[in-house]
Amino acid sequence: MIYKLRVHIGGQHDFDAEGDKETVERQFSVFTELVRSVLSKAPRRNDEIPESLEHFVRTDSESIFLASVPATDQPAADAILLILLAHRSMREEKIVRGGELLKSLKKSGIQVGRVDRALNRYLGGTRALVVKTGIRRGVTYQLTERGVAKAQELAKGLERC
Repeated sequence: MIYKLRVHIGGQHDFDAEGDKETVERQFSVFTELVRSVLSKAPRRNDEIPESLEHFVRTDSESIFLASVPATDQPAADAILLILLAHRSMREEKIVRGGELLKSLKKSGIQVGRVDRALNRYLGGTRALVVKTGIRRGVTYQLTERGVAKAQELAKGLERC
């Protein structure tokens, strides 16, 4: 008799097997062990605000936003750097979706039509602070090492104010 087993776990782990009962059970046990190991290593959300960001970063159930807009030459772009740094340090998310950045900017009191236009000078080239990947609604942003350094410098500057 041929056994078929299909399992879908957590929106991203699928198992599909077909064959005799012993083979399917053996494969399924290996699959469950792999999923357990992956889920145990999954980063946990840490909404605790680091000391360097606590003066101007706020959170709610769905987003990270700024309590005050940076008083710099490019406030929107610098706010994005700070929000990306907050995602990196608080939620261990190095890559952030464009839509989430727009929500964060709006809650911070900054209106921009598009994140990439606000980041204009910080994108692309060998001295880029932010890397943009994807197209249309699938666009994501990530700080480069230079971008992390610049965002930390901005955070220290805002901390003094």
